[in-house]
Amino acid sequence: MRMILFALLFLTANLSHVVAQDEQTLKQYFEGKTIKVKIDMPATFEGINIYPNNPNPLEQKKYIEKLNQNGISIHKGEHVQITKILQKEKHIEFQLGGGGYSPIVEKIGDPDKSTLSESDEEKKLKEKIKLETNNTEKARLNKALRKLQRIRRTEQEEINMNTKKSQASHKELTSRMPRESGSRFSIRYSSKVGHEQLTIESIKTALGEYVNFESLK
Repeated sequence: MRMILFALLFLTANLSHVVAQDEQTLKQYFEGKTIKVKIDMPATFEGINIYPNNPNPLEQKKYIEKLNQNGISIHKGEHVQITKILQKEKHIEFQLGGGGYSPIVEKIGDPDKSTLSESDEEKKLKEKIKLETNNTEKARLNKALRKLQRIRRTEQEEINMNTKKSQASHKELTSRMPRESGSRFSIRYSSKVGHEQLTIESIKTALGEYVNFESLK
């Protein structure tokens, strides 16, 4: 009888340990470790929704649409770091390699082309030329004006060239960022996330078809 009671107490203690796991436990276990993905991951913070209680946990049509629209940030068979685990009201986020690109959060302004305006000195010279009646002096003033205009054109050409380089760098950066910002799985439930879902085994079971947890290190 004592042996049976001891066994029951032992099982209860172990069961309560499993159920008592929470977001912090998941963070400590998963975050910072590396896994290998079994499917291509879309280059977006929206990631892939997994519904573990549905007959088809992965909505194949929506998954393909995200890949086509956003491209691939993590390729099938690639090793990637688990960067964050987040508990939400009805889902758990399993973020990989940064969690995915967000155009709202990561918005970078496109470099603007600056145009040099006519200087005050140029304007003054033009006024003097209008009022000047002496042809020799007018010719001298026109020569001075042309010199200032040449200087402004040279400076404008340099600005245009630098702007063009900046725009090319910006374009390359914005096209590269989505591919380098990771992705995520969102494990979604029909009701509020509870202790039963906040376990290491529950996460592994939900994502086992898409993540190789044997490679976890």
